[in-house]
Amino acid sequence: MTHRSRILVISDRKIATEADIPESSGWRLAAALAKIQDVILAVPERTGLSHRDFAIVYYNRRNIALIAADSDAVVLDARTLTRLPQLIAAGTPVAAGLEAVSARARPGDLPGAGLEGALASADFFFCPDENSRGLWLKSLDRAGRINPFTHRKDGALRRLIDVAAAAGGKPGSRGPASPHAPLAALESFCASPRYAADRGTGFNRAKLPVREKHGILLPGLRRLRRRLRRGGPRPASPLD
Repeated sequence: MTHRSRILVISDRKIATEADIPESSGWRLAAALAKIQDVILAVPERTGLSHRDFAIVYYNRRNIALIAADSDAVVLDARTLTRLPQLIAAGTPVAAGLEAVSARARPGDLPGAGLEGALASADFFFCPDENSRGLWLKSLDRAGRINPFTHRKDGALRRLIDVAAAAGGKPGSRGPASPHAPLAALESFCASPRYAADRGTGFNRAKLPVREKHGILLPGLRRLRRRLRRGGPRPASPLD
């Protein structure tokens, strides 16, 4: 049986009618990831829309952590994560999307203003092009995320931040394309959700540097606890 992860994609944009779909990166991500995983798209307002490949649910600040706790991974925009910090306490690995950044940005104008909480806490980041990735790496370094734990066995830091963009995104992406498939890095994270090496548990997310035992041992315990609570891996649908 093929294991399918349960992926929660969170949109901060209401999707009331079909006219709203082209502007929704969450919808595009959900549609793309649903080809290989079980996906739930959470939207901030009730909607009558549906999709044959993924479920759509309504969320608010009170229930979103509960929905996340019953998922294998959470995918959302970094700015949404800053508004929903309770997602980190839910104990589920989080992948945060970062917007495109101009390669002409001045060194003193690094991206990340207002995103300090998200940059310090998410487990994986994805951005639309390599030039943006280079600038976001500097912001992650400023946030303390470039450290011996994230460098271990990942000198290029691709497990921390990589290039991924859903098809149909807004035009104007800057920088060379990734040598990989558009969503390969995010698909890999969703197929095998992981905690960042320096953000392995709820115990060590609040401060830097972290203790090695928290970054290595406790993630396994959390995964085991999650599996036991859910009765083991979910099998593939008999219709697959």
